[in-house]
Amino acid sequence: MRRMRGKVSVLFLMVFPLVLGASVGIFKWMEGRKGSSVAVGTAIPGRKVASASKPAAARAESDEDAEAQKLAAARRQEIEKNLVSFGPADSAKTCGSFEYFGKGESHPSPGHADWDQIMKAFRSAKADLGKFLIRHRWNMTDATREALEVRVRELRIQRPPTLEEPDLAWRGIGTLTRDQEGKPLVRLGAGFPKLFKERPARARFELARLVAQVWSPCELAAAKVESPWNPLLQCLKLGSALGCGAGQYSEAAWAVSTVVARQVASPGCEIPAFQGEANVAALGCANSIPFPLNARRADPSPAVAALQTPGGAL
Repeated sequence: MRRMRGKVSVLFLMVFPLVLGASVGIFKWMEGRKGSSVAVGTAIPGRKVASASKPAAARAESDEDAEAQKLAAARRQEIEKNLVSFGPADSAKTCGSFEYFGKGESHPSPGHADWDQIMKAFRSAKADLGKFLIRHRWNMTDATREALEVRVRELRIQRPPTLEEPDLAWRGIGTLTRDQEGKPLVRLGAGFPKLFKERPARARFELARLVAQVWSPCELAAAKVESPWNPLLQCLKLGSALGCGAGQYSEAAWAVSTVVARQVASPGCEIPAFQGEANVAALGCANSIPFPLNARRADPSPAVAALQTPGGAL
């Protein structure tokens, strides 16, 4: 009997730790199950949570992105609908400050027909400025006239859109800038082609004004060309308004290019700076451009004589 009790005792001592360990393991597992049911996504020490919240968070973030995209699209539609153009429309007498907006990076490049129309107007503007020089050939030195001819002849135009000036994708204007070689280049905003469709006379004037900017005092000074515009600027009381510094606005460049473009490509309205009783003197300067050499010489060529007369056959 004692031997039997001894065997039982030994067996109990061997089995009891195993049973106790299994009971503790089961208890911990049950506690873990209870803890996981407290709240979805609640962290339990020593245990990774099976995240049922991740899909919900992803869905919420996706919904927010979709809502933001809808708001952005609605805003773009509002801009395109209500802000198609900027500035007052041209009246029968006054040229308003006007442009058609572009649509940014999404704005399509002008089609072949539209671009052909712009290129035709660009070549016509260059030819008209060449005729302007012929009319005033005796009003400036030969060296100055030849330098102005070269600057117009070498000027190029770039088809929009342009990566070099991304802001133009939103604008309806053109700018005179320089290419990688430092040569003058005209770049057009994305909305500029629409100006040709809606207001062709105004578009031709604006393009002629862009071309004429290669004759601005600052451009000529940079190219070391004698400027023929000093008497005109003095007449307009803009003698010291060159504004050739970086980032500066040049009233002299605006005046010269506007006066020249007004004579070669009328916009069909009057520039506000030359309108009204207060600007009668400025209008006189714009109509009869004063040059350094005002004495005209006789030219035997009837064609040249006709071109020398304002309004003559071109």
